[in-house]
Amino acid sequence: MKWINRLNDCITYIEENIRETIDMDILCTISCLSRLYFYRMFEAASGISLANYIKSRKMTLAVSDLQIGKKVIDVAIDYGYSSSESFSRAFKDFHGISPSYVKNSDHEFISYAKLLFQIKIIGDAKMNYKIVEKDEFKLMGHSIITTIDDQKNYKELPEFWDKLYKNKTIDTMCKMSGQKDEGGRKYGICYPCKEGESTFEYAIAVDYNSNNDGLKVFTFPKSKWAIFECIGPMPVAIQKLWDEISASWLPSNDYEINRAVPDIEYYTEGYVNNVMDYKSEIWLPIK
Repeated sequence: MKWINRLNDCITYIEENIRETIDMDILCTISCLSRLYFYRMFEAASGISLANYIKSRKMTLAVSDLQIGKKVIDVAIDYGYSSSESFSRAFKDFHGISPSYVKNSDHEFISYAKLLFQIKIIGDAKMNYKIVEKDEFKLMGHSIITTIDDQKNYKELPEFWDKLYKNKTIDTMCKMSGQKDEGGRKYGICYPCKEGESTFEYAIAVDYNSNNDGLKVFTFPKSKWAIFECIGPMPVAIQKLWDEISASWLPSNDYEINRAVPDIEYYTEGYVNNVMDYKSEIWLPIK
C-alpha cells in the first residue's frame, strides 16, 4: 500500500499547488522515485501522462473561475500561462470554446476529476519473476544522453538501437564479447536521472570482455534484483511488461527501487524481429 499512498500524496501536492509551478523534485521526494521512474509509474498506473493530467486539471478548474466572472488574463496567470493568448489556445483545444465566452454559456465543458489511486487486481494477470542477489559484474558498450522532456527518450532510444544495428556496431560488440554475431546476448542499461535533472544515460551493451577497445565499461555493484520474464515480439512485449510492473507489481509489493543502480533490459540470444516467442527480461534493482 505504501506506493499507492505515495502516489495519492503526489496528487494532493499537485492539487494544492495547481496554481503554482509543480516542482518535480518534490514529487520525486514524495514518491521516493527518480524522475524517469515517477513518469513511468504515474502514466502506467493512471493511463495519462503527468503533463496531460496537470493540464487537464487546470483546464477543468479554470472553467469555474471564468464562470464566476474572472478575467481571462487573470485566470491565465493563475494557471501558469505567460499570456492570455497561449491560455486561450489551450482552453479552446481542450473545451472547444474560447474562454471569453464561458460566462453565461450553456456549452458542455469537459471535466477531469482529481485522480485517486487504488490497487487494481486483475484476475488473469500473470507475471513470472524471481528475486536474485548478484555479485558485482561488468558490461561494455556504447551510450547516449537522452531526456524525458517531451518524452524525447521514446524517440531517441529506438533510433539509437537502429543506428547501432545498421552500422554493424552491435555485430562488432557481440563478436568482441565472444559471440558469433549480432544475434548474441545484449543489454539495454537505463541509468536514473540525477536529482534535479531530466536527462539520463542509456547504454546498449554486451557481456564484458577484456577485449573492449573503444567500448565503455559499465560496472554494477553487488545488488538485489527483481528479474521479470518477458515472452513476445519486441518492443511491444517489453513495453507492456514495464507497464504491468509499474501499475501492478510495484504498488502491491514492499520493495523499494534502488535508485543508485540502473535498470537493465536483457535480450537473450536470437534475432528479435517479429519473433512471437522471443525471450527477454527486465532486471529491476530493488532494496
